[in-house]
Amino acid sequence: NTTVHSMAPPQASAQPLLPPSEFPQHTFSQVGTFTSLSDLEIYIIKTNEEGNTYHRCAYPSCSDKAHIPSRRHAISHIRRVHLKEKPFMCSCGKVYAYAQDAKRHVDTKNQGKIHECCICNKWYARQDYRDQHKKRCVLKERD
Repeated sequence: NTTVHSMAPPQASAQPLLPPSEFPQHTFSQVGTFTSLSDLEIYIIKTNEEGNTYHRCAYPSCSDKAHIPSRRHAISHIRRVHLKEKPFMCSCGKVYAYAQDAKRHVDTKNQGKIHECCICNKWYARQDYRDQHKKRCVLKERD
């Protein structure tokens, strides 16, 4: 059972370098499976310290003994760090551990560079990248 997600290119010509009709369309699908939760539970130790509940990874050879704030984060840690599970694949071949990461990649690739810096007119595919750049631009203008 494969689920395919895609996004149509923007209708307006917001992308200054490539017309929307020429956007390479990326899609992603789940191509692998996750290890069952019951198989992962044996690697999670729940502890109470000073009135706070924490989780620790008990996976063999795990050197990360830090407090993990929740069971969900502990499961994510085991899947990503130890099992290297990446069941979501883009049509370009990139793989991701989480559907939201694959979706962000697809959205970014399908939209093109649509976020412009109002200071230097550089274009970025993601708003957060543009915002980081813009902060540096403002500092350069002050100098």
